[in-house]
Amino acid sequence: MTKLRPHQREAVDAVTAALQGPAAGTAPRVRAPTQVVTATGSGNLRSSRRAHAN
Repeated sequence: MTKLRPHQREAVDAVTAALQGPAAGTAPRVRAPTQVVTATGSGNLRSSRRAHAN
């Protein structure tokens, strides 16, 4: 896999953290629709593939 740029790594980390939800046992986990908005040319496909792999 290709190396992510710093802003892409930050975005992947933020999305991954947001999708992890609360700590186990504190609340039921509910899968909600999620949308990530990024600027054109910022490596959207590369970042989304990496986030999906996590």
